[in-house]
Amino acid sequence: MTSNASDSLPFGAEISDSSSGKAAKGPARKKSASKKKATKKPAAKKAASKKAASKKAAVKKPATPKAADREAPPQESAAGAASPGAPSQAEESTPDGASESAGNVSSGQPEEHKRRRRRRSRGRRRSRGKQLTEGEGAGPQANSDASDLQADEQVVGFGERAIEVDDGAEVSESTSKGDSENRRRRREERKQATEGVGMLLQDRGGVSALRPLDDFGHPSKKDIFVPKHLVQKEKLREGMIVRAKLSRGQKHKYQVSEVIEVDGASPNSWKKGSTFRNLTSIDPDFHYAMGDGLDDTSMRIVDLLSPVGRGQRGLLVAPLRSGKTTLLRTFARGIEDIYSDVHLFVLLVDERPEEATEWRRAVKNGQVLASTADETPKNHIQLAEAVWKRCCRLVEMGEDVVLLIDSLTRLSRAYNNQLGAGRTMSGGLDARAMEYPRKLFGSARNTENAGSLTILGTILIDTGSKMDQLVFEEFKGTGNMELVLNRRLADRRIFPAIDIEKTGTRKEEKLLGLRRLKQVHILRRVMSRLHFAEAMEMLITRLDEVEKTDEFLSRFTTDPEA
Repeated sequence: MTSNASDSLPFGAEISDSSSGKAAKGPARKKSASKKKATKKPAAKKAASKKAASKKAAVKKPATPKAADREAPPQESAAGAASPGAPSQAEESTPDGASESAGNVSSGQPEEHKRRRRRRSRGRRRSRGKQLTEGEGAGPQANSDASDLQADEQVVGFGERAIEVDDGAEVSESTSKGDSENRRRRREERKQATEGVGMLLQDRGGVSALRPLDDFGHPSKKDIFVPKHLVQKEKLREGMIVRAKLSRGQKHKYQVSEVIEVDGASPNSWKKGSTFRNLTSIDPDFHYAMGDGLDDTSMRIVDLLSPVGRGQRGLLVAPLRSGKTTLLRTFARGIEDIYSDVHLFVLLVDERPEEATEWRRAVKNGQVLASTADETPKNHIQLAEAVWKRCCRLVEMGEDVVLLIDSLTRLSRAYNNQLGAGRTMSGGLDARAMEYPRKLFGSARNTENAGSLTILGTILIDTGSKMDQLVFEEFKGTGNMELVLNRRLADRRIFPAIDIEKTGTRKEEKLLGLRRLKQVHILRRVMSRLHFAEAMEMLITRLDEVEKTDEFLSRFTTDPEA
């Protein structure tokens, strides 16, 4: 019986033993061995990978086992089920079936690798993870499973950024509600826009701001930020007085949200206007005569010897303690009293504080802006540039402006101390230090279709400093009017201490007229025969005797040398 059954089996196969339950030799045994080996190998790799992950302190979520792994039962051939009439599982297996099962196992290995890579990337995306604190006594598989379970309990989210849930969830929710209320309140404050007025100025970095009109020379906490896109859209320029709607910006500061007016007009009216550089410059053609209006002898002498016209670029060259400040203050008073339609600005650079106070009390309608000696050169420069830019904008509007600077020498010193990056010339003057002061002083002009800018600046000489002499020489070729004071006349207490020979104005015929110009030429010839002190005393005495300057000039109708 047994021999017949064995003869019916294929070559190399044996009948399974019913008492031991062991698989017979042959292809069936090879099939079960290969499948068992395929199922055990991924488990070993899984344990090794989780052990490495535990050392890196990365929490990973346990992966669901594959359906093929759950449904694969252990292959055991039951002895009782084998009978001569019914062939066993080993009898039904063929070499083709063995190759098919091997293909399924090999196809499952890449999916297991993908699953492990997915878990690793998921662990890296988690912002925080709970580190394993359990001992190394337990096996790597137990440690990894326990850590995965604990991480799943503490982590919410899958495939996205994980959000940790802690015991203080209620506190965090209340805090987030408070923050949202604060943000909502700040948004409402920004919507409640207010209006503000200031002068537009830019710093060295190109940041624009509106500064207060009473003190626009220096940056302060009251400055209102102006966005760059708004400056470009409305074509705003420095020196403009802007009235705009404000809103809350960064760091609880105000910023401009909408421009309402620019110097009392709509913003569109400025877009078509010409800039200061494009204006056509002409010679001064209007004389600021103030001697008869003020009934002041010093101003009468200035009207005769060095007349100041509209758009004049004048230098008041004077040594120390020669009366230049008094003469400049009298000129400012004459502008206010006689020519009230002219905008007057007084710029004091590196001045004594008491002098600044006297200027503020003397000038009533004009604007005095002072940078005292206790301030830095940077403040001197910022103030000077802010005043100059405001004057340029007024000229573009068609206004006449008079700017008095005391002094150009100290302003040049400030630029020389602030720059200090070029080649140093003799006297310690930087090669580029005179670039900006000359630009400021040279901007004085009379325009054809707009307003005029008149600048009178003081220059110090005979100070014993070679730098001051170089500054005077640089400005000497730029101006078109010079009023020189003599120290020897001031020492004799003869005021105004004007040096008749060195004082004069270019193209004065356009200011005085031909008849008066002829009389002034005769006057100069007469005084040139006298000593400079005697000539000035005679001129002061004769002008005090008459009420009008024309009465005095009527005596000089014929040339004594003719």
